[in-house]
Amino acid sequence: MSAGVLVVGDADAWLGSWALAAQVREEADIVVRGGIREFRVFGRGAAAPPLLDPATDACWHVQRGGVMPARVGWPPTRND
Repeated sequence: MSAGVLVVGDADAWLGSWALAAQVREEADIVVRGGIREFRVFGRGAAAPPLLDPATDACWHVQRGGVMPARVGWPPTRND
């Protein structure tokens, strides 16, 4: 993956392209805005991600290599 590339898909699309999902998980920072299904495509282990507040725009940020996700605002900023 090269810098500046944005790839978008829902859980079903990512599961259908599992090889690409595995590559993205290892090589890119991932922003997940959706539900737990979308998160599970990229999250590692059985641990639940931080809860998202439905009253605010929030998403999960998973750093390359599958590091534990963080809850960030949407749209994410360079400071998140």
